[in-house]
Amino acid sequence: MSSVEKGGPAERAGIESGDVILKLNGQPLKDSTELPVQIAAVTPGTSVNLEIWRNHATREVTVNSVPWRISAPPRTPLRTRRVASWDWRCVR
Repeated sequence: MSSVEKGGPAERAGIESGDVILKLNGQPLKDSTELPVQIAAVTPGTSVNLEIWRNHATREVTVNSVPWRISAPPRTPLRTRRVASWDWRCVR
């Protein structure tokens, strides 16, 4: 993960900036481009397991996917914002 939103679902799940997501529901991810494709296929409300790599060790995190809120309009015209994507909520 290049960045994690402060107070967001990923942070609440324990994911930190610099973590590497290795597996989604036990299936290895071949590269970073595969994760968004796999996430897009997950039905909102479905629990998924992520295996992450941090500090030379693996860790499992269970999250619950839900649709994202619609983002606010960009403050500058040169900045691009995503208006429909996925938000991950921690299941504890």
